[in-house]
Amino acid sequence: MEQSETRNKTYPKQPIDFGDLFNRIKVLLPLVKGWNPDIYLAVNSAGSIVCGILNNFFPREIRTLSIRYQNDHLIVNWDNCGELRDKRVLVVADHFPNEQVLFQLENFLKTKQVLSLVKLVVLGKGVEYSCFPELPEESILPWETDETG
Repeated sequence: MEQSETRNKTYPKQPIDFGDLFNRIKVLLPLVKGWNPDIYLAVNSAGSIVCGILNNFFPREIRTLSIRYQNDHLIVNWDNCGELRDKRVLVVADHFPNEQVLFQLENFLKTKQVLSLVKLVVLGKGVEYSCFPELPEESILPWETDETG
């Protein structure tokens, strides 16, 4: 089994269980409700899945954004953000590879005149909310395995 190192601790690279992800989202739910976003912005597939779960408990409009990273640059594949002027937006993604990409995404959304922006990631740190801050970004998400039930 591959190993991944995070802050002097080594974690085996193993899939995250859907149940564990669901429970972590439920822990973050009061924080999301307290911030009261107008819109969930789902970034790529992980964002769509997590936004779908959040939406079951705290319904909000879900919009989508497909991005990729190339040489530390954010590239927008397609944008279904729509009008975001004066909206509180919760951006949900699997992770952001570095601060530069996060900065580029924030600048992209500022051009849409977002009122305020909070980020939620499944893996890693460096944003307001994280489901698994203790796990490395290379961890295997539930939908990335070959197993079928």
